Amino acid sequence: MSELHYVDTHCHLMGEEFQEDLEEVIARCKEKHVDKLMIILSLEETKKAIEFAKRNPENYKVAAGIFPEDVTKVDEKYWNAFFELAKDPMVTAIGEIGLEYHWVTDEAERAVQ
Repeated sequence: MSELHYVDTHCHLMGEEFQEDLEEVIARCKEKHVDKLMIILSLEETKKAIEFAKRNPENYKVAAGIFPEDVTKVDEKYWNAFFELAKDPMVTAIGEIGLEYHWVTDEAERAVQ
């Protein structure tokens, strides 16, 4: 019987909390047979993730998104930057997007989402 291999469909590898030991995090994923990773991130992290994914495009994919908590930052310039990044061939999905009612409790901000 062959070993199982896994896909993490939602990881935030470009977050600050992983930058000091990113290579060790990747090594631990491989040890546990998590072979493919979908990097979910904010607009600010997308460029960094695209460059990271180019190291191993077979196993790393990028999802470009606008976090619901960031909706108040979206103006025409922000939207255009997102749209251009989403065209990059390394971006294979759109996310993280949607409604965030757990962390966002302000009714006005929820309405904008």
